[in-house]
Amino acid sequence: MTTSNLVVPMVLWGKTAPTHCVASVLMTRDQQRVVTGCNDGQICVWDVGDNYKVKPSAATRRLRRS
Repeated sequence: MTTSNLVVPMVLWGKTAPTHCVASVLMTRDQQRVVTGCNDGQICVWDVGDNYKVKPSAATRRLRRS
């Protein structure tokens, strides 16, 4: 297994920042999803598309409806 220390800045929201604090960020090994976590327990899943465009995942939308 190889490791990388590459740091890739990303924007996870548009003109309005989230109302919660993002305390942790994880990118999956396949680089297809990003997961963010907050101190209040909120977890968001993001899909990573072409040119690393990040958008909310269907998984996050399902979690919000629960």
